[in-house]
Amino acid sequence: MMKALFLRAMLALAMTIGASGAMAEPVYRVTLDTSEYAGTSGFLDFGYNGPGDAGPGLARVTNLAGDFFGAPMLEGGASGDVVNGIELVNTTGYNFFDQAVNFTDALSFDIYLDPLAGINGMVFSVALFNADFNAYLGGAGNLLEISVLPGVPAEVIVVPGAPLDVIAVPEPRDWALVLTGLLLIGFTRRMRRQR
Repeated sequence: MMKALFLRAMLALAMTIGASGAMAEPVYRVTLDTSEYAGTSGFLDFGYNGPGDAGPGLARVTNLAGDFFGAPMLEGGASGDVVNGIELVNTTGYNFFDQAVNFTDALSFDIYLDPLAGINGMVFSVALFNADFNAYLGGAGNLLEISVLPGVPAEVIVVPGAPLDVIAVPEPRDWALVLTGLLLIGFTRRMRRQR
């Protein structure tokens, strides 16, 4: 009787701890093919924008790889750099991070978007600009947009023909949740066999 109660309590605890991980957004690994622009320079543009009442949204960009140079241009709730990572916080509804880059074969980075608590959504965007910062490269606007709404899985929109790949990678806490569930199932089966 005590063993069954203990197992049920452990299962409830694991489900409670894992629930936040199960609702988390994945990390998006993005690779931009910039070989068409190799030998030129331009700008990599990140935006995280929405209405001011969208809530305290946070977007993180890490693991940036490319031939970046100069100081970034920051607008609104943007902070950080390409070496230590970038954060875009919804403070003004208009938040951009722009970094000069010498184009080679590819640019890559990881995007993590915290779930929103407000009632309105946000849009994370990625674009490339020319060296004069007056024309888009690779398309007529943003190459990638990730729409984030409270309580709804993010919608990833890649512009048709855009030179990029996006892969959703589960976070370590997602893997920990799966492993915990498998261990509990195995432990429960073992306890039943011993009876």
